[in-house]
Amino acid sequence: MLNPILANLIPEEGLILITGDIGSGKSCLAYAILEDMHLKYKKPAYVFNFPRPEILPPWIYNTTDPELPEDSIVVIDEAYIAFHSRNSMREESRFIDMFTGLVRQKGILAIFVTQTTRKLDRGVVASSQAFLIKKLTRMNVRLDRSEIKPILEEAHRAFSDLKDIDPRKCTYALAGDFEGLIKHSNTPPSFWTEDFSKAWKGVSLNEGSGTKARSGRRSKRELAEAIRMAMGQTKLPRWLERMLGLPDSWAPDYKS
Repeated sequence: MLNPILANLIPEEGLILITGDIGSGKSCLAYAILEDMHLKYKKPAYVFNFPRPEILPPWIYNTTDPELPEDSIVVIDEAYIAFHSRNSMREESRFIDMFTGLVRQKGILAIFVTQTTRKLDRGVVASSQAFLIKKLTRMNVRLDRSEIKPILEEAHRAFSDLKDIDPRKCTYALAGDFEGLIKHSNTPPSFWTEDFSKAWKGVSLNEGSGTKARSGRRSKRELAEAIRMAMGQTKLPRWLERMLGLPDSWAPDYKS
């Protein structure tokens, strides 16, 4: 359950970015938002590319399609895996730009969770309607993006001044004209277990990323195949093939 102050900062549609140190309560906050907004707006709830769908409650669906379902609420935990900043140097950044620009028109509330925004695509960071920060270390602040360091510095100071309260129960928020520390910001969602915060334990890194690392620039065909595999689809939507510059006459030999 969310503190009413925090709940009022969460938009019905748009992007929310959650960051903080390991074990600070980022995932717990994300799923608390997911549950509260699902009950409030009656929209279907999803998690993107969740490695252990068997632990999800029946009302939360797992999706591997980066073109997230319209009129939905979606948690993207460990968001850098699918929306990494290095993709900005490649054609994949076109998709990220389109997604962040149209998320509100599609009625999506996307909740991105990451330990550091440096790993996350700049378009996701810049397009956020709410920036929620859990407890940080000095190293977290020093090694993150230079443009958001002033915000992280304020959050770090606020957490350092806390007395007689578990910092995991607090959230520093920046949304609209509001900026400040919210004490008792949330309680765990009704279905919460520590398995959610450690869901990637035992999962292959290649399995999680969807593609194996390789050097050199991909051809359009190779890029289309890599994106198809990451999406878990038998074929790509035609609009995405066009966005990648593939002609209408292109006849892919999709692998099963």
